[in-house]
Amino acid sequence: MFPYLLSHTVERISQTCLLTLTLILTIILTFSPAYAGEYHIKKERTTAKTSELLVCSQCHTMHGSQGSASMVYQKYGVTTGVYIKLLRQATIVQLCLYCHDGNSGGLSPPPPDIWGPTLATGQTNPSAGSLCSGGPDGATPPCSDITTSHTVGAAGLIPIPGTNPVVNLAEFTCVNCHSPHGTTSYRNLRDNGSAYAGITFMATGETITYSMSAIENNTSYVNILVAPGLGVNKYETSNVLFKTVPTTSTAGIQGFCRSCHNLFHGAGGDSNMGGPETAAPWTRHPTRNTNITTGAANLHADSTCWTTGTAANCGEAFTARVRHIDPDITSTIDGDETPFCLTCHRAHGSTRHSNLVFGAATSLGGAGTKMRDTCQQCHNQ
Repeated sequence: MFPYLLSHTVERISQTCLLTLTLILTIILTFSPAYAGEYHIKKERTTAKTSELLVCSQCHTMHGSQGSASMVYQKYGVTTGVYIKLLRQATIVQLCLYCHDGNSGGLSPPPPDIWGPTLATGQTNPSAGSLCSGGPDGATPPCSDITTSHTVGAAGLIPIPGTNPVVNLAEFTCVNCHSPHGTTSYRNLRDNGSAYAGITFMATGETITYSMSAIENNTSYVNILVAPGLGVNKYETSNVLFKTVPTTSTAGIQGFCRSCHNLFHGAGGDSNMGGPETAAPWTRHPTRNTNITTGAANLHADSTCWTTGTAANCGEAFTARVRHIDPDITSTIDGDETPFCLTCHRAHGSTRHSNLVFGAATSLGGAGTKMRDTCQQCHNQ
């Protein structure tokens, strides 16, 4: 009897300690000025103060079991074990996908589904696209088709395209881009000169500001045009607009992407973009300090396909218009719209090669994608 009572008492004390720790950490997170994104904090930092709750014990376990049952999530064939940093899955990617692949945690509202070709209810055209778009649902990371998305879960040294000197990662997971405990930036993206796995993200003081409101504004880099608390609908392409044009190469969405792909973003005349020659400042595609008007003036581009994408020579019909940075507080195309990384690519992945937004599946054009369809959304030939 005594061993039973002792075991039972220890178990109750352990549970109490875990609940107390969770409560303390929740209080700290709630009142911390370093607030997170929409899901990775107790309450959204909005006027509505909606409760989209994520607590420590949803990702970590103090003792590995509770009530004689394993606290490890039963997904991707993982049934038991104690893992690094007290995680409840064997790998970081598997842990993230426990909620972000089919919402196994049963959260309400559901988190964005970012894995596999089948999307969660409410998602039809997510702004970031989907990892493993070319692979099967339920696939164990890494995805069977790594040509159409960021290669999360891949093993071995992974060279980052567009780096000089070439940067190799020992592994690539969700937390290489997102901070699991939150940042002040859009979608918990790493920012503010922070470093992870040898990469420094943006510059000190640089965050990707965002606004969640039904009213469009041009004071933040990103506008989410729905009221907070509406679940995954808020991340549909048609609800996400990009407004403020960065004035430096380390700011905004481009500045974040440049943290890894440092050759692919800069101002006209920068050494990595083309050099100081006044006649040809661009040898890489502009992502800053040029817009559709300067492109049209140089006979390079026009906005014919930027509204509904139904013109005869457009690469592909696109009902949500081409994504771009528009510094106005109006949706009218008036010539100051700026192309950037997400004009052509999805952040997570797509069904097209190289995460491209446009392009019908075909045997022409290379790697199963007619890549000129992406070009023709701006360069209407």
